[in-house]
Amino acid sequence: MDRLPLVSSAIINVDQDTDEPWPLEVIGHDGIAVNVTMEPGDLVLYESHSVIHGRPYPLKGRFMANVFIRTLPLMLMQYMNASRPCHCHLYSPFSFLTP
Repeated sequence: MDRLPLVSSAIINVDQDTDEPWPLEVIGHDGIAVNVTMEPGDLVLYESHSVIHGRPYPLKGRFMANVFIRTLPLMLMQYMNASRPCHCHLYSPFSFLTP
């Protein structure tokens, strides 16, 4: 679960060079874990604040490039004096690159 009260999140798989699938694991409100394997161009939407989510094991391969889009409640955005209702950033997992 995310630290901030994010309402929803999206992951867009931009590109990848992996030796095997690297699924996103999401544990639903019913307690059932679901693994979602993404290919370049795929989009996954999920409730990031209320469900446990993450990668169950380290990447086996060279890289995976994703874009993360996260939304915050408007009240929190106003409290943080932010100027837009969507907090977005590009994440490039260089820490997973292998020599």
